[in-house]
Amino acid sequence: MSIYVGSKLNVIDNSGAIYAECVEIYNASKYYGARPGNVILITLKSVVPNRKVKKGDLVKALVVRSKDPVLRAGAHRLILIDNAVVLLHNTTLMPRAKRCKTPLVEELRFNFSNGLKVLSLAPIVL
Repeated sequence: MSIYVGSKLNVIDNSGAIYAECVEIYNASKYYGARPGNVILITLKSVVPNRKVKKGDLVKALVVRSKDPVLRAGAHRLILIDNAVVLLHNTTLMPRAKRCKTPLVEELRFNFSNGLKVLSLAPIVL
């Protein structure tokens, strides 16, 4: 299942956000939804206290995992268990955090301009 407007998302970096909700999808079809590598606009629903991000902030985010299967060469399908994002700066589209908590998919390298920078934050690349 792709990410649509209104989808609940996990935030997997150490920026201080925990949960978010999708508000708008950029550069992707509204019908097919956002997939890994797409930039979306989110609102923060749950945050850790005493951090730079606050509850209710509108922030751009990069989709790094979705429940929709990721198709790879050789007819391989990678099925992930949740929808997850990484927060970005609104102007530069660089990641806000210094590390990610969970593995990321390799398709970010090709689908996003700063994909290598985001992949360098992850402990494992699938």
